[in-house]
Amino acid sequence: MKKKMNMVVEMAQDLMTMETDAYMMCKYILLVVSRERSSMNHLIKVLFGLTDVYRPLSIEMKEVEAL
Repeated sequence: MKKKMNMVVEMAQDLMTMETDAYMMCKYILLVVSRERSSMNHLIKVLFGLTDVYRPLSIEMKEVEAL
């Protein structure tokens, strides 16, 4: 169980540092692939739900730094 949690945390960290286009592509691919496996689909939805909360902050910070 601990190994799985570490993998989820690592995935979340990778998603947080992705460029926006790569993030969105990854999100939709994983949602489509996991569509037929309800437990995996639930995990992917929760994972992206959590990372979606923080990503807009990262984008706003990058825009401010660019100015």
